[in-house]
Amino acid sequence: LTLINPNSFLNYFKRRFFVAKALVIFFGLLMILPANTYSQVDSSYEQISITLITKDLGNLEVPAVIHEEQIWLPIKIVFDFLGINNSVGQRLGYISGTFLTPDKSFNIERVNNSINYNSVQCKLDSSGLIYFDIDLFLRTDYFTNIFGFTCIFNFRSRSVVLQ
Repeated sequence: LTLINPNSFLNYFKRRFFVAKALVIFFGLLMILPANTYSQVDSSYEQISITLITKDLGNLEVPAVIHEEQIWLPIKIVFDFLGINNSVGQRLGYISGTFLTPDKSFNIERVNNSINYNSVQCKLDSSGLIYFDIDLFLRTDYFTNIFGFTCIFNFRSRSVVLQ
């Protein structure tokens, strides 16, 4: 007949109870605390596919984000299509490059919601830049106001003419 030490038996159940209580607290906190997300877009924004039309380069099917009557275009894809030197930074929501000549550099930062182009800092409104899925999108009026592109959106044909 083997006798069980009552202290070790009690310690065993104390440890098991402590682990169970810690797991309940941990999972409870996961349910209560908000998770970090990189998408800042509410459900009324919709990702669609549009045709980007240019006079000299032809057409390109690109993703876009639409909300009410406004449209956002993916910066990296548009700049790559136009042959504009750009690179995505290691941190999310950062694109830098040069526009036309090496002395005309730009930096686009989602964290500061700003574009620095040709040594001029342009602060964007809260919906100017959108990080959606894995791309950084810029509203078309900023393509016009900052970079000088004219963007004409046609909702029926789901196309943007870029001049």
